[in-house]
Formats: sequence, C-alpha cells, structure tokens
Amino acid sequence: MMRLADYAAPTLTDLLPITHNNDSSVIIQTMGQSKHDSGKEEKRRRMMRRSGKRKKKKELPIPYVLERTDCMVTRTAKDGVTLQLFLHTTLPTSVMSDTMNTFQSLLSGMLSPMLDQLTRRLTSSNCYAHVACVVLQRQLRAMLQPSRINSTDSADTDNKNNNNADGDNKKYLNAVAFVADGSILPRKSGRSSLPMSSPPALPFESPESEQLTRVAEVEVGSFWRRFLNDDGTIRVPIKDAGGDENSATTMDNGVSATMAKSTTVQMRGMIIPCGVTLIVGGGYHGKSTLLQHALSMGVYDTIPGDGREHCVSHRDAVSVRAEDGRYVSDVNVTAFLSALPTGRSINGASIPSENTERLTRFRTGDASGSTSQAANVVEALESGASALLVDEDVSAANFMARDGRMRAMIMDEPITP
Repeated sequence: MMRLADYAAPTLTDLLPITHNNDSSVIIQTMGQSKHDSGKEEKRRRMMRRSGKRKKKKELPIPYVLERTDCMVTRTAKDGVTLQLFLHTTLPTSVMSDTMNTFQSLLSGMLSPMLDQLTRRLTSSNCYAHVACVVLQRQLRAMLQPSRINSTDSADTDNKNNNNADGDNKKYLNAVAFVADGSILPRKSGRSSLPMSSPPALPFESPESEQLTRVAEVEVGSFWRRFLNDDGTIRVPIKDAGGDENSATTMDNGVSATMAKSTTVQMRGMIIPCGVTLIVGGGYHGKSTLLQHALSMGVYDTIPGDGREHCVSHRDAVSVRAEDGRYVSDVNVTAFLSALPTGRSINGASIPSENTERLTRFRTGDASGSTSQAANVVEALESGASALLVDEDVSAANFMARDGRMRAMIMDEPITP
C-alpha cells in the first residue's frame, strides 16, 4: 500500500496547484505546497524579490519510499483499495458564503480533470515499474535473515499477498546487507540525494571472494516480473512526471515467452555477513560512501533511478555515532563506563565516589563524544537492533580503541572501548 502512495504523492504534486478559471483566488494544492507557501517560505521569497534574485530554488526529490501523511492507500472489504488524498483549498469569502451545492460543484469542476490525469498515471506501466522495483527490494531484504521486529508492512506480508513465500524452506543469505554489482553509491554532492553521474562515479563491483560474493535469486511473482529485466533492473524507463505513458497492457508485446513464465530475477553482489566485519582501505576509497549511502540507508526502499535500488540492509540495522551535546536520560552505560569523576555535577546534583547507581541510570544534558556514543549503542540494542553500523570518521576515538601508550598515560581511564 505504501508503495502506491509513494508514487501517487509526487505525481499529485506535479498536477497541483490548480486555480479556478474565473477566480484566481480559488486555489487547490497539496498540504506540502501549502506549507511552503506560508510562513518563512513566503518571507524568503519576498526578500529574494527585493534583492533581485527571482529564481526559485528547485526542491530535490526524496529518493526513499516512506509512509505519507498527505496520500494514503487503504484496503476495502472486497479486496479493493481506496486512495485518500489530503488537499488544501484556499477560498475567498464570497465563495464561502455560497450554498453547499454551489461549493461542491465548484470543487468538483476543478478536481475532475486532475483526478482523470492521476488515474491514467496510476494505471500506467511507469507506475507498475515503480512498484515492481520496491517489491524486488523488499523480497531481497527478506532473504537476508529473519526479522526480529514485527512490521505491518514487512516483506513477509508481501510474500503472502503475492504467494511467493516458501515458508520454513526459505533460503536466507545469513547476512545483514547486500550490495548489488553496478550500483551507483556516490551522491551528486554532500547536500544532494541524487546519484553522481557515471563517469566519474564508478559502479560497484563485488570482490572476488567466495565468502562475500553471492548470486541472489529473488522471487517477485509473475506479474511484477514482467516489468523487470533478468538482473532486476526495470524494463520500463522512468519518465518525467509530465510524460504520458502507455497502459501496462502494452508491455506484453516486448516480453519474451521465457520472461513471461519466469517469476525470479538474479543479482550478483556482495553481502555483509553476520558477525564482525571491517571495511578497510586508503583515504578517498569509498569506505564511508559504502557505509553511509548503501548500508545505513539500505533499511529504506529507494525509487528507480536512485542508483541504490539493489542495496538493502536488514530492517533492524542501526547506525551509531558520537553526538556531542546530546541529551541522555536513564540509560545503563555500565558496559562502557566504570566510573564518573567525583564531584561532577549532573542536573545540579553532586556525584559521590560510589556512583554505580548513577551509571545504571545515566542522565546528562550535555553528553561528551564517548558517553553519547555509548548511550547510542545501548539504546540501539534495547530497541532490538540486529546490526550496528559504526563509521570511524564520526566516532569518538577514546570509545573505539585505546593503545598501550594511552594506557600508560591514563591508567584510571573509566571508558571501556
């Protein structure tokens, strides 16, 4: 359900806002557009007009398939679905004083053309390819290892709906992540979610190792298989939202008999096995790129064209790092801290020498790098995380390791790496 809503929401943004032909003050727009048109956004535009900078900054698309609040898809009693749209309407006082019938006819006349276009796009091959890409990611994620946290929108639910589940005989990869060959991991810039063009970006290649390289055969079902190539890439090129795609039934003309009967796709890539895995290499060799853009964000499904459509992580994986200055409340950090400095004030109270009780319910409004990372690790484990992703670049050095020279200099170090 969330997959269809994720496609419908940006499509709706492309079709709106709309204004009445005879009265430009009557405006129908999405909730997001209404939010940006008021408050600080309006003040920013006024300042730009005064300074002569009239070019509007284009908002970057969100590449992740997330639950929407302005567009929802719910199931009906007769195995159907209902698309719920939450819109914002701006009406003048003259329209508000009209009768209810006049008001309804006004909105109906404005919304009917837009809803017709939305219906055509939701039944196009472009939409089906978008959903097929997300189905593939969720089926691949379900092959990593059994989930330890129940989810109402898990891949196991998709398996039941598509009759693709193998039950207890399902073969798991016994891994926490999978990165397919050919994936584009670098982003266009540090502030952009768009993929970097290739070249200069290099497609990912799995190492020549029998322990890390796998060929995953993913079951997606006969219907969604029609929109995917043998390697899992989509068969229908994703066009701009303004494009007019043909109906999905035209896809049958370009599908071979073998592909029509197949229900699986095969992808070659690298797994991150269960246990302790170190990613090592020289500077500017892509260690943080792999960890941050592929493994950490692999818990989310991505849209076609993002470059990371076939990079998935177990849904329970959590990225932990040092967060100087964060607030910590009632966290047991005795696994990493053996004592706190005598006389140190926390929330206005002086800490005695025997402060084991304080460590079992550690509280502070200004955590250091090591204590904040310790709290992050404990909170992740208490939340049921199946994997911890740690980047040395954003971690506290004294929390990660302590060599012999540091042990000789600081013999009463309370931190246990």
